[in-house]
Amino acid sequence: MYRDNGDKAGDPRTSSKEAQAFSTENENPFMHYKPNHKQTSIFIKRFFGEWSYEDIAQAHDLKTPHAAMKLYHAAVKRLLAIIIEMDAVKKMTPEERRKAGVAKSKRYLEKNRDKVNARRREHYRKNKERINAKRRAKYSRRPKPDTI
Repeated sequence: MYRDNGDKAGDPRTSSKEAQAFSTENENPFMHYKPNHKQTSIFIKRFFGEWSYEDIAQAHDLKTPHAAMKLYHAAVKRLLAIIIEMDAVKKMTPEERRKAGVAKSKRYLEKNRDKVNARRREHYRKNKERINAKRRAKYSRRPKPDTI
């Protein structure tokens, strides 16, 4: 089972340090950070500091809280775009796709070598029978040479 780290509240698998680090009751980690950009500052105050739009508007000398809301949502949109770009799967080139296909078929062949070989032998046998049947039919239809 799990070790008991002495952390009585919450999940016993996390230490008390980890639980404290992920707690929502912690102070703002950016409390002493002075951002150069207004959008960054508004995002930090709203997201981490849980400030109201009215307070943010007053702190940044904005005309309305709606302006603070617009700047905050622009920052969120920008951050999400960065995260999506970082998480995006790179499209494969045709060469990479071919190599991946070869590797996949190679893995399949290694796992199922006996089945694949048996299927190949069976296919070869059936194909050979079909070809031989055609040859026999063709040979039997040929006119026989007259014997003297």
